[in-house]
Amino acid sequence: MIEQINHIAGLWFSGAIAMFWQVGVLIILIGCVDLLIRRWAWPQLRYALWLMVLVKLVLPPTISLSTSITAELQPLARQIVAKESHRENLNATTAMILANLEAAVIESPVEAASSGDTVTEEQPALVAAGPGNTAGESLSAAYIKPIWQAYVMVIWLAGMFVLGGWLVIKLLHLRKEDLPPASTASLPASFYESLAGCAERLALRRIPKVVLTRRVACPAVFGMFRPVLLMPVGYLNKMTRSDTENMLLHELAHIKRGDLWVHGFYMLLQIVYWYNPLLWLVRGQMHHLRELCCDATVARLLKERIIEYRQTLIDV
Repeated sequence: MIEQINHIAGLWFSGAIAMFWQVGVLIILIGCVDLLIRRWAWPQLRYALWLMVLVKLVLPPTISLSTSITAELQPLARQIVAKESHRENLNATTAMILANLEAAVIESPVEAASSGDTVTEEQPALVAAGPGNTAGESLSAAYIKPIWQAYVMVIWLAGMFVLGGWLVIKLLHLRKEDLPPASTASLPASFYESLAGCAERLALRRIPKVVLTRRVACPAVFGMFRPVLLMPVGYLNKMTRSDTENMLLHELAHIKRGDLWVHGFYMLLQIVYWYNPLLWLVRGQMHHLRELCCDATVARLLKERIIEYRQTLIDV
């Protein structure tokens, strides 16, 4: 069992190291290209460029099937089958030896008595090495220990569970309303009218639920299957209706573009590859480009009101 765990840990560590440097090289190349084209390229193009990192993270470290994890697991399976066959043969051989010794003791009691010390010393060892408790298993239990890669794999698994649990708890907290529906801080009817109008302009199939919260400082949307619009308490007090519509168009554009799905998928990959610090930098860059893409989407809708929208971004 320990030997099999060691083999799997070795395969995992080799794959993790290969993925680490390959993703690192890809990020550096994409960063250099993005630096060259950022002044003239559309943000959508730059965003698509960085999406290649996500594609790489779901592919195996190498394209060659001979070095893939699947190919590596096949020799492991053959090795396990061979060991089971060897163990059965060893058990049969041990049983035959014990039977011959018992027959020899019965036929030569005098010789057995004269060599009693030898029999009493060797028989416990033979019994210990009998069927179900072979000498090979005893040696394996005594000398085979987990390799250091196995401990690293345990740390990786623990990190995934901790980060994943923290993310789930955070999302559950964000979905809870801080204020009751009858609160004096409820949103005005004009806000919901603007929300419905903006959703119609963007051709959204469903108007997102609005949650008043003190946990965010600015409006935001989250959730993949049923998106939620988070509104800070008192945020609309300093905004005109035109500014409110511009803000809503920007936030709803994230839903229209599918940014929430991409972000959710990236968070899952980041949980798996939490040990790679470059992915945290990529997350920040992709967030920045998503905002630029939404600004471009809203600008196409507003057209002649683009200057007004820019002023809203400055004020907000």
